[in-house]
Amino acid sequence: MMPGTAFINIALVLGLMGIAAFLDGNYVFIPACILYYCFLSSFIVQMVRNRMGQLRAEEMSERLLKELTLKNDLLRVANDKLAEKAFEDPLTGLANRRKFDETFDEALADAPERQTPISLMMIDVDHFKLFNDTYGHQAGDRCLQVLSKALNEVISPSGLLARYGGEEFVAILPDHHNSSAFRVAERARQAVQLTRIIGTERSPPSQTVSIGLVSCMVVPGVSRESILAAADAALYEAKQQGRNRVCRDQNLGATSTDATETGLPAVEFTP
Repeated sequence: MMPGTAFINIALVLGLMGIAAFLDGNYVFIPACILYYCFLSSFIVQMVRNRMGQLRAEEMSERLLKELTLKNDLLRVANDKLAEKAFEDPLTGLANRRKFDETFDEALADAPERQTPISLMMIDVDHFKLFNDTYGHQAGDRCLQVLSKALNEVISPSGLLARYGGEEFVAILPDHHNSSAFRVAERARQAVQLTRIIGTERSPPSQTVSIGLVSCMVVPGVSRESILAAADAALYEAKQQGRNRVCRDQNLGATSTDATETGLPAVEFTP
């Protein structure tokens, strides 16, 4: 019942009772009716005030809940962005060493259960120290940004490319056997060779990369360290044989992947 309606109903009831008491000669009852009306009116007013206060409190609580939910959402987005930054190399925007370590460990844990091969590429920019000394560190940074973009466009659909340190990159290719990983590596090498370094002084020449590749099944005796060592050894072989080429490890993955499926050389590729 609305407060106004309640006041009217109480006034009518008590008014009729007062009139009846007056006509009956019971004059004392009239002040009692007036006092009772005042009491009921103050009670109703107090109830209305309490209800209004409750509604305001509920409205404020709902508003605060919405604000809290919004702030939590913004905080979650900020935390997500911060987490992404924690796994991102600030210069190239690629995954950093920490992200590589985490992804590599996950891939190594999944591969035996799925009985699928895993491939790893070690990539090093050829003669980068000479490039830095000739054109300066700013040009060197620009060079790494351009080359990392070219590499990532080839590798990212198949796996993860990360900056391993300095001018060295590493790529994880889950579910890739020797021949398919070799094709990805060769496309990445060619993409870098075709890239022009623009926006730097004296028009630096195109850079090249050397790539060490290993592909294997994760079986007993094949560890994280052995895969990294095999890829690093293959990279060293690529450097020794003249750079700007892909060399494959023949020992770690020789018995578990199709190293000669495409008829391509198992150790090196000479463009």
